[in-house]
Amino acid sequence: MKELAFIFTFLFSIGFITMQAQEEPPPHSFKQSKKLLNGMWHIIATNCDELVNSDRDTVKLVFSDFKIKNNKMTFNESLIYYKSKTLKVQKALNLQKIQMQLNFIWTGKGNFDLFNRKWRVIASDSEGQRLEIQFIKTKKKFKAIAVITRNKNTTDQQLQDIVSYVAKSYLMPTLTSLN
Repeated sequence: MKELAFIFTFLFSIGFITMQAQEEPPPHSFKQSKKLLNGMWHIIATNCDELVNSDRDTVKLVFSDFKIKNNKMTFNESLIYYKSKTLKVQKALNLQKIQMQLNFIWTGKGNFDLFNRKWRVIASDSEGQRLEIQFIKTKKKFKAIAVITRNKNTTDQQLQDIVSYVAKSYLMPTLTSLN
């Protein structure tokens, strides 16, 4: 009987420890996601109307200030561009939608605080220098894709290869180069 009580206590302890461990995302996952996303990115191709139909000549995304909140990652985003030779900055907060996945809810700040948009990382190169992100369809917005890179200097052939790959893989045949 003592052995049975010991086994039960041991199993209960392991279950309790396991339940506690699942409350926080594993540190390596947060660190990997932060390392992948953190910093400045250049949008080199997209079919997102807001970017294609504007006079933005240098569009950059900056992801920063990563934190864990309610077991999900949050971080700030700044969309930086020039319009009519005037610097413009749109700020937002991104909240991880599903723990352990790179799905986010974008919420604007300031003049954009009424807007929310869902997006996710759908692909990355092996070095973490290029990401393809997808904006999920909402009531007023269509589904879109953007290709972002750490280095803005993408050759025409590299850009053509990337656009061709994205078009075939995600059935998005029309991506416009912003380079």
